[in-house]
Amino acid sequence: MAENGSSNSNDRTKRRKLNSSEIGAEDAPTTRIPAPGGPVRPATPGRGQRVQQTQARRDATGTAGLRPTQVAAPPPGQPRKGQSPRAANGSNRANAAPLVPPLIKQEASSPRLLAPRRTAMSTRRKVLLTLLGIVVLIVGIAGWWVWGRYEKVRQVADVVSVTPAPELQTGPNGVLILNTPVPGATPAPVVRPQPQTEPVTILLLGLDHRPTDTTSPRSDTMILVRIDPTTKKVAMLSIPRDLWVTIPGLTEATKDRINSAYGYGVDNHLPGGGPAMAKAVIKYNLGIKVDYFAEVQFTGFQKIVDTLGGINVDVPKPLEDNQFPTVDNGLTRLLVFGGIQHMDGTTALEYARSRHQDSDLGRNRRQQQVLLAIKEKGLDIATLGKIDELLNDLKDSIRTDLNSDQIISLVTMAPSIPSGNITQTSIGLDMVTETILPDSGADVLIPNWDKIRPMVAQLFGGNTVALEAARIQVLNGTSTVGLATRTAQTLRDKGFNVVGTDNTTAHSKTIVVDYTNKSLTADELAKALGLDSSAVRSDTGGPPGVDIVVVMGDDKAGAAQ
Repeated sequence: MAENGSSNSNDRTKRRKLNSSEIGAEDAPTTRIPAPGGPVRPATPGRGQRVQQTQARRDATGTAGLRPTQVAAPPPGQPRKGQSPRAANGSNRANAAPLVPPLIKQEASSPRLLAPRRTAMSTRRKVLLTLLGIVVLIVGIAGWWVWGRYEKVRQVADVVSVTPAPELQTGPNGVLILNTPVPGATPAPVVRPQPQTEPVTILLLGLDHRPTDTTSPRSDTMILVRIDPTTKKVAMLSIPRDLWVTIPGLTEATKDRINSAYGYGVDNHLPGGGPAMAKAVIKYNLGIKVDYFAEVQFTGFQKIVDTLGGINVDVPKPLEDNQFPTVDNGLTRLLVFGGIQHMDGTTALEYARSRHQDSDLGRNRRQQQVLLAIKEKGLDIATLGKIDELLNDLKDSIRTDLNSDQIISLVTMAPSIPSGNITQTSIGLDMVTETILPDSGADVLIPNWDKIRPMVAQLFGGNTVALEAARIQVLNGTSTVGLATRTAQTLRDKGFNVVGTDNTTAHSKTIVVDYTNKSLTADELAKALGLDSSAVRSDTGGPPGVDIVVVMGDDKAGAAQ
């Protein structure tokens, strides 16, 4: 089956069960067995091996279940291994030195006996002070060492950072609006919130683009990350690549998998290309405004893990994928045993990308698991010696519209975020319906937005605007040129999903008209525009593809100059 997931459900069930000799065997490597008729690809030595865990320790009984340093106690009267029978029955106890010297009671007034005690305490203090000094020295050297590479970090940040493109806007019915300057209007500057003080939302994109591919890249990994520097909390939301969504277009909106948005932006040479289009699709469908993106090529991901010396991943259950795609468009069998596995770059990538055992949703969980394992390994003190090589890997593999200062700020903040402050979730099976399209036979996930949007809103700060995902149109009811356009941009900066602007008849007062019972968003709009609740109206029969209309009146014309 190809990576796009077009196989039917019968193919998924053709898997043989693993027997106990295959699952959990001691120091079992990751095994790749080609599909029938396919080539045999030998396992890389050391790949997928366990770390400090064996089947014997988990399942066996008796001495096999003890730690390596433990020895089973012999039956009463029998000597231990290495112990003479005479010692075993206690005949030599009188002559044997005691394991713990007996306590000797002495008078506190005896200076001769107190002196050694003071000497012992003094020695302990010296040892502690010496150890403390060594620690301070190590930390000082490490700090000096890292600071000496600060310029290197900044150089890499400058290379991977690109100029942020204007946000792509969508109009009614999902038609893209390519912004053109309004006569007499000053273009709104690109807003860059400072990540060290304000929460930011970043879209992580993993690109699948092999050297033999003739089509545009697909963003087969999409993870929304919200970072709050003040509370040191992080939320991660994995979005399945097969989620069937509305893709805004130049002439009309279409339905497709969400991972196709990136390629649409590249193929149509849209401002900001693939990342800008991926952001627009997230906002249009989920109601979440994405501040920044960061993309990584899968080959670069592989290099980063190898440079780290591999990562440790706790595999909850054995993973068997009989249809894992190879770089030459063939198929092979991937097998990863359960338990804690040490993975090199190739294995980590395969583990994160496999999808045939438990679909796209299982893969989302594995991707987050691997990302957190990389974070833990990256914070290991032993990684300091590899920082130059890691920086070179990052320079060749990553692209983002975060600027250099923001990148450095996030990197330096990472060690202070406890693992318990990281919330991981994904769009699960209870929020979608698995469907096979009749025309193409492709497997897709039909979203249940009534379940997905509240979960997303709660995860990303309880944003009521995101909860309702209302589509808003701004109309200019004054003679002030560009009023609707400038107001729309202001509302977008505040997280509202403005889908278009236009002119209308003269209005003296600004009003907010709710056509589809999106009252929470309507109230928030009124607050954002400085209006009281009397400005909010309810009506029916609104414009197609629009939930709420904001009509700008003369009372706001002066404030917008």
